[in-house]
Amino acid sequence: YNNNFLSCLTYAPCTNVTLTKVEVPPIYSRLEKPPAEFVYACNEEKVDVHDVVEKTCVEYCEPAMCCYNQNPTENCFRDDPLGCMAWDQECQVIFELQEDQP
Repeated sequence: YNNNFLSCLTYAPCTNVTLTKVEVPPIYSRLEKPPAEFVYACNEEKVDVHDVVEKTCVEYCEPAMCCYNQNPTENCFRDDPLGCMAWDQECQVIFELQEDQP
Protein backbone atom coordinates (compact mmCIF):
# COMPACT_ATOMS: atom_id res chain seq x y z
CA TYR A 1 0.00 0.00 0.00
CA ASN A 2 2.63 2.58 0.98
CA ASN A 3 5.15 1.68 -1.70
CA ASN A 4 2.67 2.08 -4.55
CA PHE A 5 -0.14 4.17 -3.13
CA LEU A 6 -1.33 5.76 -6.37
CA SER A 7 -1.53 2.44 -8.18
CA CYS A 8 -3.31 0.90 -5.22
CA LEU A 9 -5.74 3.80 -5.00
CA THR A 10 -6.64 3.72 -8.69
CA TYR A 11 -6.76 -0.08 -9.06
CA ALA A 12 -10.18 -1.54 -9.76
CA PRO A 13 -11.02 -5.09 -10.82
CA CYS A 14 -12.19 -5.48 -14.39
CA THR A 15 -15.65 -6.49 -13.23
CA ASN A 16 -18.01 -4.45 -11.08
CA VAL A 17 -15.94 -1.29 -11.48
CA THR A 18 -18.88 0.84 -10.37
CA LEU A 19 -19.04 -1.01 -7.04
CA THR A 20 -15.43 -0.26 -6.16
CA LYS A 21 -15.14 2.26 -3.37
CA VAL A 22 -11.79 3.40 -2.00
CA GLU A 23 -11.90 5.71 0.99
CA VAL A 24 -8.88 7.86 1.74
CA PRO A 25 -8.59 9.91 4.93
CA PRO A 26 -8.53 13.69 4.43
CA ILE A 27 -5.12 15.21 3.76
CA TYR A 28 -3.31 16.33 6.92
CA SER A 29 -5.59 14.26 9.13
CA ARG A 30 -2.51 13.14 11.09
CA LEU A 31 0.39 15.24 9.83
CA GLU A 32 0.51 19.01 9.75
CA LYS A 33 0.85 20.81 6.44
CA PRO A 34 4.56 21.19 5.57
CA PRO A 35 5.91 24.70 6.15
CA ALA A 36 6.50 26.61 2.92
CA GLU A 37 10.19 27.26 3.63
CA PHE A 38 11.09 23.58 3.93
CA VAL A 39 11.33 23.32 0.14
CA TYR A 40 14.38 25.57 0.35
CA ALA A 41 16.05 23.49 3.07
CA CYS A 42 15.59 20.31 1.03
CA ASN A 43 16.56 21.91 -2.28
CA GLU A 44 18.55 19.32 -4.26
CA GLU A 45 20.43 22.04 -6.10
CA LYS A 46 21.95 23.19 -2.79
CA VAL A 47 21.35 26.83 -3.65
CA ASP A 48 22.43 29.19 -0.88
CA VAL A 49 19.22 29.57 1.11
CA HIS A 50 20.54 30.20 4.62
CA ASP A 51 18.63 33.50 4.84
CA VAL A 52 15.32 31.77 4.07
CA VAL A 53 15.40 28.69 6.32
CA GLU A 54 15.92 28.18 10.03
CA LYS A 55 16.42 24.40 10.08
CA THR A 56 18.07 21.65 8.08
CA CYS A 57 16.11 19.43 5.73
CA VAL A 58 16.30 16.58 8.26
CA GLU A 59 14.85 18.81 10.97
CA TYR A 60 12.03 20.01 8.71
CA CYS A 61 11.20 16.44 7.65
CA GLU A 62 11.16 14.98 11.16
CA PRO A 63 7.33 15.23 11.57
CA ALA A 64 6.90 12.96 8.53
CA MET A 65 9.31 10.24 9.66
CA CYS A 66 6.33 8.14 10.75
CA CYS A 67 5.33 7.78 7.08
CA TYR A 68 8.35 5.53 6.53
CA ASN A 69 8.57 3.79 9.88
CA GLN A 70 9.02 0.06 9.29
CA ASN A 71 7.05 -0.77 12.44
CA PRO A 72 3.38 -1.07 11.37
CA THR A 73 2.10 0.17 14.73
CA GLU A 74 4.15 3.38 14.45
CA ASN A 75 3.70 3.96 10.71
CA CYS A 76 1.21 6.77 9.96
CA PHE A 77 0.90 6.30 6.18
CA ARG A 78 -2.49 4.58 6.43
CA ASP A 79 -3.83 7.38 8.63
CA ASP A 80 -2.74 10.18 6.29
CA PRO A 81 -1.47 8.86 2.93
CA LEU A 82 -2.01 12.15 1.10
CA GLY A 83 -0.23 14.08 3.84
CA CYS A 84 2.68 11.65 3.69
CA MET A 85 2.89 12.09 -0.07
CA ALA A 86 2.96 15.89 0.31
CA TRP A 87 5.93 15.63 2.69
CA ASP A 88 7.58 12.97 0.51
CA GLN A 89 7.90 15.39 -2.38
CA GLU A 90 10.75 17.20 -0.62
CA CYS A 91 11.86 14.67 2.02
CA GLN A 92 12.13 11.53 -0.12
CA VAL A 93 15.94 11.69 -0.36
CA ILE A 94 16.27 11.64 3.43
CA PHE A 95 13.76 8.82 3.84
CA GLU A 96 15.39 6.71 1.14
CA LEU A 97 18.82 7.13 2.75
CA GLN A 98 17.42 5.99 6.10
CA GLU A 99 15.78 2.94 4.53
CA ASP A 100 19.11 1.89 3.02
CA GLN A 101 20.88 1.93 6.40
CA PRO A 102 20.93 -1.38 8.32
